[in-house]
Amino acid sequence: MLSAISRLKEVLHDTLLTKAQGEMLDRLTDLYGFRRPAVIRQAEWRNAVLSSVFSARGTPGPMFRFLENVFGQWVQECSTFTCTALSSNLLEVPESVEGNTQLENRFCRIGDNLYRSSVLDDRELTFHAIDCALFKRADFETGDSYTVKFLPFDIVERDGEFKVLLDDGILNVPPSYLKQDASVVRASGEPFGGQILDFFSEVEAQRYGDQEQGPFPAYLAVDDFTEALGGAFLQMLVAGVRGQILDFKHSLSDTSLYGSYRQMAESGTAQTPVIVNPTRG
Repeated sequence: MLSAISRLKEVLHDTLLTKAQGEMLDRLTDLYGFRRPAVIRQAEWRNAVLSSVFSARGTPGPMFRFLENVFGQWVQECSTFTCTALSSNLLEVPESVEGNTQLENRFCRIGDNLYRSSVLDDRELTFHAIDCALFKRADFETGDSYTVKFLPFDIVERDGEFKVLLDDGILNVPPSYLKQDASVVRASGEPFGGQILDFFSEVEAQRYGDQEQGPFPAYLAVDDFTEALGGAFLQMLVAGVRGQILDFKHSLSDTSLYGSYRQMAESGTAQTPVIVNPTRG
């Protein structure tokens, strides 16, 4: 069967970040120190690595573009809306997200520019009307429609530390139960954990655990997402700067716009799947 390109050109493409596909792309990004989390599609990961490898690492621009590309599927499927300008800094959001406080105080991509949303009043979303180093002032044309992409992260940079506040919907997973160390505060209502149980024991508590008295069960799972993402993020930092990726609850009154990465691994979509129970005869 004839190929569209010669074998020699295929081999050449396997050496280029812009051309490599499949396993060869993963091998290339690994060489640069950016191991792809399994739930991130190769297209988004390629763009993220390209924006990082050939840019000045440790500077805000490349770090922001890296994160924006990594979470491109979440943005595309969960938080991209068509809005109509009511004034120079006021957009009308769709009815489906009317009054949803998840849209407030977020970075937003509109065209090639980055903006910052402010307060939402029913369907009227206000944007900051000032220019600064992080975002552009809103200057919309009244009556025009805009495609607004709300980003699922925020950033805090202070005293030699760069923190990424990642929307809690993406990191919304069953409690890990195993804490990194004793200084980590356990969330309210989160079960205790820390002991592998003896399934063959004659004592029921030793087989299943006891959340009141103990022993507290340990639930073990492989998690390549946070490990790989954290490793890639550290590649972006310069010496002497510390970095953290933190789970952040963006709104106390509305649930997250985004599905979790575990759900992405199971269903291939960032949106919460609709489960339909089969009709039984």
